[in-house]
Amino acid sequence: MNTFQDPWQDLKAPSGVGETNAIRADPHSTWDFYWSLNYENHPQLTLVHTKAPTGKLPGFEGFRVTSTPSAEGNRLLNFALTGDQSREIFHTLCLDLVNVTNDCATEDEAVKMSINRAWVWHRMLRGERDARMTTNEQQGLMGELHVLKIALAHADNEAVIESWKAPEENAKDFIHQTNALEIKAKRSAHSANVHITSAEQLDSHDFSSVILTIVNVIKDDPDGADLHTYSQKIINELAIDTPDLAILFHQRLVQRGLWPEHDYSADKWRVVSVDYYSLGPGFPCIQGSALPPGVSNVTYSVDINSIKRFQITEEQTLTTTYVLGGPSERQ
Repeated sequence: MNTFQDPWQDLKAPSGVGETNAIRADPHSTWDFYWSLNYENHPQLTLVHTKAPTGKLPGFEGFRVTSTPSAEGNRLLNFALTGDQSREIFHTLCLDLVNVTNDCATEDEAVKMSINRAWVWHRMLRGERDARMTTNEQQGLMGELHVLKIALAHADNEAVIESWKAPEENAKDFIHQTNALEIKAKRSAHSANVHITSAEQLDSHDFSSVILTIVNVIKDDPDGADLHTYSQKIINELAIDTPDLAILFHQRLVQRGLWPEHDYSADKWRVVSVDYYSLGPGFPCIQGSALPPGVSNVTYSVDINSIKRFQITEEQTLTTTYVLGGPSERQ
């Protein structure tokens, strides 16, 4: 028997842009959630709060998240059903957002938690499995986080966090202006090859510099750290001077697949070394922009021994990537 009761059925769509008709979603909720309709007659869950959220908001076919000012001077965080998908499924999503924020101690935490939870739904409704990251996925993320931590210690925090493009499933893991870093994490005891999973990863077309960064890691090391512990240290350091960036970074972790409810405490990772290789003439790679018509889904391996002459230092890497012009022009 269908027990779904549509909370939007008795609401009337407002007459103008920026207007909202709403009723309290749960009188017992800690935070100000409302069932609402926007002027397009789309059903929404609206969280009224005092500060604007930071970071990229999730959006996918039939579902949109927006942040707008209210007439009273507050902010409205709107989770809207914009397509023809089931209202019952959307209602379930909304109830989950309300329930998951009840234990948040502050309004900022509630806003952050609701956005993070929406990212989880984004992944699930896109057809991705609700499961822990595989060992290889953990290894890859650990490599990205280690490079991000190094960059934060030497470059502008905002530039570094904004440059982390892996959560957006970009072909390059870090892009700042026209400079890119592609991160490959490998266990040091394994093969001397690194696996390149697309023709675009090392494509230097339209980039001033592309640097292949190889992070050598050890798994199950007693002196290592799990992904949550390692990332939390970065969040804590960001929160000291740039709390908005700490929120943004946390959102991107969820977007990347590091969901708070998944336990990784048994998986300890330790980075033993990082090597940097600047792509230049003669670097053994495939340029996706130069593939002939009809060729696609290219994967290949690069022998690390064959690229030793392209190796550069950490300082050269950071200067080239995050300072316009690179080191040579400032000498």
